[in-house]
Amino acid sequence: MTTAEAANPVRTTQTSVEILRCVADSGGATLMELNDRVSVSKGALYNHLSTLVELELLERVDGTYRVDAGVLALGEQARMAIPGFPAIRGTLRNLALTSGEFATFVKTRDGTPIVTETAAGELVERHWLSVGQELPLATTAAGKVVLATLPEERAAALVREGTSHETESLLEEIRTVRVQGLAFSRGEFQEDQYSVAAPIDSSDGPTYVVSLTGPKDRLDGKSLQQDIAGLVVSASNEIQRHILS
Repeated sequence: MTTAEAANPVRTTQTSVEILRCVADSGGATLMELNDRVSVSKGALYNHLSTLVELELLERVDGTYRVDAGVLALGEQARMAIPGFPAIRGTLRNLALTSGEFATFVKTRDGTPIVTETAAGELVERHWLSVGQELPLATTAAGKVVLATLPEERAAALVREGTSHETESLLEEIRTVRVQGLAFSRGEFQEDQYSVAAPIDSSDGPTYVVSLTGPKDRLDGKSLQQDIAGLVVSASNEIQRHILS
């Protein structure tokens, strides 16, 4: 992932964010567990944790720190800053309802696809992705869409840097995505996970993507190539209208 570098980074802020991410990634952690993962003294770590609890970004339950509702509020505010997001959320839910599968809305940050909203249809037995999750470019349908929006030389450089897959065949697939406006992933990211994704034109803004994900036995063959793909393209067009309106 590429990020902007601060001219004078504040180390204490970086440490607090690192702690917050460690807690989130682990689904909850004790002081001792965090002490093994964060390179500060136990006293400094406790002070960071106490401050994050005071700010309602973390909560402490029976000695375990977990993400608190303050983080949810920040995440919701970030999503609501996307033009037309309430309508986008409705479109995504309709996509999940119509298909029965797991629908995802993705926004890019510095070229990295970030899951921004999800919706589960009635056939969904597991949530394939989670809000805030960063998706790899080369193995997910959404990632391939992002690669297809980049200049070919830039996309080729990212493919060569970030994957052990056959480079030329993947680049040829990306060229096809540019032409067709659709990308597919067939068990490349997670075993038995198939998905299809389409780009959303945001008029020179951030790249957005909509996708549907499900198990191979439901999304293989004609179902993925035609039926599911058609639903995704239709949702993409509708979301584009919401963003540009």
